[in-house]
Amino acid sequence: MVIDSYSPLKKIVGRQTYDEIKKYARKIIPIATCILVVLWVLSLIFHLGFISSLLNLTTGTSLIFIAYVIGLIFLLDKGIDVALDENTNINSVRSYSFPKEAPKGFKKILALEICLFVLGISAIVFSNIYRKQYAFECNTFLVDNEAEIYHLDCNDCELASEASDLEKMKGYQINKSYTFCSWCEDWAEDAESDYESNKYFRRY
Repeated sequence: MVIDSYSPLKKIVGRQTYDEIKKYARKIIPIATCILVVLWVLSLIFHLGFISSLLNLTTGTSLIFIAYVIGLIFLLDKGIDVALDENTNINSVRSYSFPKEAPKGFKKILALEICLFVLGISAIVFSNIYRKQYAFECNTFLVDNEAEIYHLDCNDCELASEASDLEKMKGYQINKSYTFCSWCEDWAEDAESDYESNKYFRRY
C-alpha cells in the first residue's frame, strides 16, 4: 500500500508537478521573502527612485511577485495522508492515483486552500497599491503652496509656468490636503504605462 499526502491542489496539478513546485518553493521562497522584507524596510526609511524601481519589479502585478505568491501557496499548502489506488495498464505497468472519493478532512483542507488563494490575491492587490504610493512619494513635484496645488516636474505645465513661486518637493513632503494640477493630471493619464501614470497620484 502506497501512502501519499492528499490536497485538492495536488490532485488538480498532479502529484509529480506538485512535488516539483514545492521542492523549488522550499529553496526559493525563504530567500525571496528576505529580499522583499529588506526592500519593504528600506522603503520605510528612504525615498529613493532605485528602491521604487525594485518594488515595481518585485511586487504588485509583476510576474515575479505573482510567481512568488503561487510558490508561497504551494509551500503553505497542507495535505492529509491517504492510501493511493493502484492501477495496472495493458503492459502490466503499475501506477498510482488518488482515490476518487474525497477522504475524511477534505473540507478543512479545501477551506485552507481557499484562504491561501484569497490572501495571495490580497497580497498582490495591496502590494500594488503600496508600490504606487511609494512611487508617488519618491517622485519630485513643483508645489504651489499659495494655491495648494502640486505640478509635475517633468513636463511643461501651462499652469505651473504661470505660477510665481513654486517649491520643489518630493511626494512624501507634500501636504495631503493639496491637489494634483488638472493640466498635469491629463498629461499623466496619457502616459504610456499604468505604472508611469499612477506614480504621480497620491494613494491613501
